[in-house]
Amino acid sequence: MELNKNNDSQNFNNQILNNKVVVEESQTLLEESEDSNDIDQINEILNELKIYLDCHAQECGFLFQFYGISKQPDSNDYFAVKQFPQNGSLLNYIPLNFDSLYWEMKLHLLLCLAEDLKVLHDAGYVHRYLHPSSVLVFDDNFCAIGTFSKCCKNFLLQIIMKIIQNLILKK
Repeated sequence: MELNKNNDSQNFNNQILNNKVVVEESQTLLEESEDSNDIDQINEILNELKIYLDCHAQECGFLFQFYGISKQPDSNDYFAVKQFPQNGSLLNYIPLNFDSLYWEMKLHLLLCLAEDLKVLHDAGYVHRYLHPSSVLVFDDNFCAIGTFSKCCKNFLLQIIMKIIQNLILKK
């Protein structure tokens, strides 16, 4: 996947991991939308940005930066441009550093994650798919929730609607 067609001399160290392109020199994380339709891609990214801004309006906002939205020129896919996590996801970070991390640091990372979840919940959202690969470790001092695409408001209402749909389909 080529990100800069005009400047071939610039050497980007790109990695493609689970629909994410990591550009190490610019210190950003580019997260592509999973939808194939342009409008669906834009809506998914805008929804994630809305959640991010709703949570940032709280007194204690998220710790990572959301830089904007861009479009991949070759594939015409839209993606969100976010702060680059120096240590990758929690899924990769913990096994690589488990023995060198003191309990205080492990608890500090857990506290950062708990603070992010509190901000998300205080804004009225529920993260429906929180797992170690969606938690980003920026340095040895903090981590943050890296994606909000699976977040929703009124989660209880959605559960009730699913139950009603299932009951209707069974009849």
